[in-house]
Amino acid sequence: MGAQAGWKLQSKPPLTNQSAAEIEVQDRLRNLDELVDRIGATNQDKASSSDLLRDLRAIVKANHDEVLVAKLVSDPARESMLLKVRDSLRNLEKMLAYHLGVKAN
Repeated sequence: MGAQAGWKLQSKPPLTNQSAAEIEVQDRLRNLDELVDRIGATNQDKASSSDLLRDLRAIVKANHDEVLVAKLVSDPARESMLLKVRDSLRNLEKMLAYHLGVKAN
């Protein structure tokens, strides 16, 4: 055992230049993407839902692309873009909650 017996490896969070806002937006986008996939899986037989799902996927993709662009610009433009995405996600979440018949936070 020797001198190493008392040592413990401590894991450090990965160094990243992502802000809390970026991480939050990416998590929300990932959750919405998964939700849209689940909705699509349960409504495969309904032709009317295919247009809605296509639109939802396009909105999620557009927001994801905007986050990618935001990563390339510096503040304050980055924060402005992230705020725009957050507003768009909030609206999308409310719309989905309405269509699913659940209450949005």
